[in-house]
Amino acid sequence: MKKLKIIFTASLVINILFLLLSGILIYKKGGISYITNKITNQPSKTLFPYYYDRKDLFSQLKLSNSDIVFLGDSLTDYNEWSESFNHNSSIVNRGIAGDRIWGVYDRLDEITSGHPKKIFLMIGINDLGNGESISSIVTYYQKIIDTVKKKTPKTDLIIQSNLPVNDRKNTQALPGVKNSDIIKLNEQVKQLTDKKNVTFINLYPLFVKKGEMNPSLTTDGVHLNAKGYTIWENVIRKHVQ
Repeated sequence: MKKLKIIFTASLVINILFLLLSGILIYKKGGISYITNKITNQPSKTLFPYYYDRKDLFSQLKLSNSDIVFLGDSLTDYNEWSESFNHNSSIVNRGIAGDRIWGVYDRLDEITSGHPKKIFLMIGINDLGNGESISSIVTYYQKIIDTVKKKTPKTDLIIQSNLPVNDRKNTQALPGVKNSDIIKLNEQVKQLTDKKNVTFINLYPLFVKKGEMNPSLTTDGVHLNAKGYTIWENVIRKHVQ
C-alpha cells in the first residue's frame, strides 16, 4: 500500500509539472489565441494585452508633421531610436512587441492623423510565426501603403525588410519560422514597393551568416542585441534626416 502511495504521489507531481510547463509554453506562444489557431488552423486575430494597452496610450500621444515614426513589432519596440540618433526628439517609437501586420493597419490612423515627416516600417515576422500566408501579409502591406499615400501624401514611407532568424537559437521566440519564407516575403514586398514607388531597404543580407541570422547579433534567434541594432541604425542613418 505504501509503495502504491509513493507511485501515485510521484505520478501526480509529474503530471502537475507537465501541466505547468505546458501552460508556460502556451502562454509564451500567445495563450488562448495560440490554442484557437492550432484547433481551427486559422491565424488568430487576437493580440496580447500589451498591444491594446500600448495602442490606447499611443492614441493619446499626438504626432506632428516634423516627427519621424518607427513603426512595427518587438524588433522596433525594443530599441531606443531617439537616443541612437543623437537624442533626436523628432523620433518617436511606435513599435509594439507581438504586433502583427493587421495590428499595425488597425492603428494606422493614429499615425497618419499626425501627418509625420517619415515612417520607418518593419512588420511581418510574427505573422509568419502565427501561420499567416505570405499573400495575406503582402495584401496588408498594400493596404498600409495605399492608406499612407491617401491620408498623408507628404509623409515619406520607408519599408524595411524582415530580418532572418537563427534556427538553433530560435526555440522559444518564433519556432517554426523559416528563412526561406522570410526571403519570399521580402521579395514580394520589394516588388510591391517598386510598383507603388515606395522606398524599400533590404536589411536581410546584412544579418546573415551561413544562411541564417548571425548568432553574434541575437540571443534568442529573433531579437537583436546592441551590435545588431547598430548595424540596422547605420544602414538607415542617411534616411533619418
